[in-house]
Amino acid sequence: MHTEGVNWELSQEFMVASRFRGKYMSVIPTGYTQIKFKDGKANFIFQKVTTTVHNIIVGRLWIDNHGTMNIVNHVSGERANIKFHSYSYFSSDQPRKVEGIILDKKGNARFYIFGYWDSYLNIALINNQKNQQGKVLIETGEPKRIWTVKEPLGDSSMFNFTKLAIEMNEPDNQVAPTDSRFRPDQRLMENGDWDGANDRKNELEDKQRKARRKAEAEAERAIANNQQPPEYQACWFQKVQDTNTGSVIHTIRGNEYWVCKEKKDWSRCPNIY
Repeated sequence: MHTEGVNWELSQEFMVASRFRGKYMSVIPTGYTQIKFKDGKANFIFQKVTTTVHNIIVGRLWIDNHGTMNIVNHVSGERANIKFHSYSYFSSDQPRKVEGIILDKKGNARFYIFGYWDSYLNIALINNQKNQQGKVLIETGEPKRIWTVKEPLGDSSMFNFTKLAIEMNEPDNQVAPTDSRFRPDQRLMENGDWDGANDRKNELEDKQRKARRKAEAEAERAIANNQQPPEYQACWFQKVQDTNTGSVIHTIRGNEYWVCKEKKDWSRCPNIY
């Protein structure tokens, strides 16, 4: 995924592993998120934490995020180690607690960050720290509120979706024809035609299977002729090795997408719907 703002660019690429344990299911993302500021002063890279959905079979569904998130500014060398506390029936802490330390490039603890991932985050300057009986105690200045959740437009019947989530599937004729908003089964479902949506979904999946079989057959023919099998080429992205993480990622091909969007030239897009 790639998106741009006035002063920043965000890209992320990850795969998801899942574990089902009867009463709950955990989703473990692997990959990186990168936020780069165009003034060149910051390039933040981090990995996501685990999300667990509880009461999968019986009871009211609820979600918990837990794990440690390490955020690194690869320009300045500063980093943040943020812990998302997992829910515990035996803990007196309020659920969804988050806390962590922000360190400078020399590894010195400079700020303490704390709050709850579903409501707010505070930050405080660390004035002093000391070891006491094997524990590190910190003294901080007055905390400052740096983020407060924006109340969702809808209620629980709308899953507490944000404005972005509610409007995400609104049709937009200015985007590429491969955009998921053009999925015919999705449009039928949003219009309340459930049977029609299911039929179109089956047709799309059959089309995808045929395309995969064709690609596999071409690869087999190439191997049989001692040739390199053709590799899938994305329209707007290219594979590169990230210099910061060492992983192979997809990066957007310059401004090609935006130029094609302005010209309304989508001739390179495959027919997937």
